[in-house]
Amino acid sequence: MLLTELPTDVLKKILLQCKPTPITETCSIFASIIHSTPSLWDDVKLVPSQFIPESSGFLRSRLHRAATRPITLVIGPVYDSADVSIISALCTAISEFNPQIIRLCILAESSFRVGSMLGEIFPDASRVYPELQSLMMLSMRGIDEPHTPALPHLDKHLENIDERFPGLRGLGIPTFFDCLPVPPTTTSFNFLRSLILNGIFQMTSANLVCVISMLHSTPQLEALWFKNATRDDDLPIHTDPAIPLEETKGRDDIHIPVFLPCLTHLAVTSPGCATELLRYIVAPALQNLHLDGARPRTFALCCDPWTSGQAQSVRLVLHAFNQNSPNLRHFALTTTFLDQDAWEWLLFGESASDPPPFPKLETISLHDFVIYNGESRCWFDDSLLLRFASEPKIPLRRLVLSNCALGLTWSIVFAALKVAAAHTPFFEFAVNDRGDVKLSQNQREELEMAGIKLIERDEVEEDWCEGIKYDIDPFDAYVY
Repeated sequence: MLLTELPTDVLKKILLQCKPTPITETCSIFASIIHSTPSLWDDVKLVPSQFIPESSGFLRSRLHRAATRPITLVIGPVYDSADVSIISALCTAISEFNPQIIRLCILAESSFRVGSMLGEIFPDASRVYPELQSLMMLSMRGIDEPHTPALPHLDKHLENIDERFPGLRGLGIPTFFDCLPVPPTTTSFNFLRSLILNGIFQMTSANLVCVISMLHSTPQLEALWFKNATRDDDLPIHTDPAIPLEETKGRDDIHIPVFLPCLTHLAVTSPGCATELLRYIVAPALQNLHLDGARPRTFALCCDPWTSGQAQSVRLVLHAFNQNSPNLRHFALTTTFLDQDAWEWLLFGESASDPPPFPKLETISLHDFVIYNGESRCWFDDSLLLRFASEPKIPLRRLVLSNCALGLTWSIVFAALKVAAAHTPFFEFAVNDRGDVKLSQNQREELEMAGIKLIERDEVEEDWCEGIKYDIDPFDAYVY
């Protein structure tokens, strides 16, 4: 039987697994089915090779075939060298279908271009677009210092998005100064559930006053992902809640701390301005914290190794953070070196009579710990695990060691795991083959007999700083 002789419904299911455009060029029967199936045309990605004069017409035809289906659209990267008239024509074509857009991602070389494209796709400032659920934007270049531009930049396009996009739940923006909006009210971003602040291309620290101002307007926020390329953490912000922070973008009434009652997931780079933010937020519902020390390759090559001073500064931030967010359950570290005092404080408390700072902590997840010459020690070592084996103060249920070279001794690791498993049912131990914990068959059997579930992680882990990503997970779920 020829493929074209199959029943139409069967043939349609097969064609749904294919890219539509090439299939339409094979035969008229396939083309007819493809063109009459809206679900094949509602997910669009426009890349630089498609930025040609005819593209806007092709785009209209494609989006018309989506009929009334919700549309997901990615456009970029749009470099400054791209023909402005072609990009404008594409944005105008998209604007004709903007009531159907549920997810939109814009990537451009400059933050000004990102803002301009957003304004062209949604040109009517008085109109409401309730269908848009996710808006992600990224620029490779922006303005770092306070400024008064002649034309509106991205921050101005975002100030009143609550009125224009009431259905928006996820927002991603660059951390350049001209991208961070200072909302006019404390409910301007009341609808947001997840916020991504992406500083992968920023050579300096993000302006924390702008970030704090924005967070004051996100009372329903559940997930915050804030990562910055630089390790600079020299940020002159006072800690007196009675005194407003410095005037920024016309606002002089911004105070600390920021109360985020719904925040459960927080992922920040460390050290740097993102980690320093932990000093200024109150998140009583927070359960997941990821301190990410990874940096883009261009920064990592020129960064000094982790020092004991940086490790100590992270510990001090955690001490301050603990006062306002004591219900942490899952703690992940990626290339973030804590000192010995920090680890002992986390697992055992300040003294023998004190409880640990996060008494509900049940997951410790370590990623990419490879010690270089001159680098600070991780201090998650045999002596720490030996003490835990005799003094288990936290209800540990899961330990993850992914791509870690910590020099651990298996017998000591196993003793600590056994103690934890004795106090906690369904204990999990997750490892991968790239680290220094390589298990023999006998060791696997030991784990099984002790009631410990072994999870071997062989998947390629996400890396926020390698390449341009359109689909960042604000929860950083992979690290736990």
